[in-house]
Amino acid sequence: MANYVAADAVSNEVIKMDRHLGDAMVRKGILKPAPVVKPPKPTPQTEWGIATYRDGKPMLVANCRTCKHKNLNGAQFRFEGRDPERDMLISHCGVNERPPIELCLEYLQVLSRWVAPKISKEPRPARAQVQQHANNF
Repeated sequence: MANYVAADAVSNEVIKMDRHLGDAMVRKGILKPAPVVKPPKPTPQTEWGIATYRDGKPMLVANCRTCKHKNLNGAQFRFEGRDPERDMLISHCGVNERPPIELCLEYLQVLSRWVAPKISKEPRPARAQVQQHANNF
């Protein structure tokens, strides 16, 4: 199926018909192909924020309300590192975006205050013995 309009421009009504028949009518000058109308690009509505892992380490997060880029566990776009202005680039809705500079500065302040938790030096518990079954095949 393809879309056609009248060649004499009397009517701008779109006619849907089989491509083979429509192409034959285009060759005879009765119809012409209908112009292709592209839908408008969506306007991205990105939500930016700072979240933390379980140990308190901060990360930059972003979600898009327009294209619904979201993960089951929370934010779709995550970043952790020292230079978010340069290294974080998210692609969605046909555009590429970087985080706002104010948010990057706030993230770097939070990251500089974060202290990694100390790993305990206690020995790990011994492994449990595997139970032996009498019916070994």
